[in-house]
Amino acid sequence: MRATLLPLLLITGMTFAGAAFADTTTAATTTAPAATAAAPAAKMAAMTPTVTNGTIKSISTKSLYVTLTNGSRYHVAKGFALKDFKVGEKVSITWEWKNKLHTVSSMKAA
Repeated sequence: MRATLLPLLLITGMTFAGAAFADTTTAATTTAPAATAAAPAAKMAAMTPTVTNGTIKSISTKSLYVTLTNGSRYHVAKGFALKDFKVGEKVSITWEWKNKLHTVSSMKAA
């Protein structure tokens, strides 16, 4: 009796373990594409230009940054005409995320 019962228990145990393993693998593969499909949408949203209006708190021609009174800090490209703007001036800044920075594409007096 023991000789028949032990192999039967082993086979039954392996069957359930195999079914449980198959369920977890299937679940992982079905959820992965949905997560990957959302990544390009998030990346596109991050690259969409955004317009911010505010008052200039400080300008750094050395570090190429403009800081607004609300604490937002924007990076400008080398050669950007920062000398055309003054502290206290109201501006409209068009920017987008580039290299983890708020990067200015245009800035004009508001």
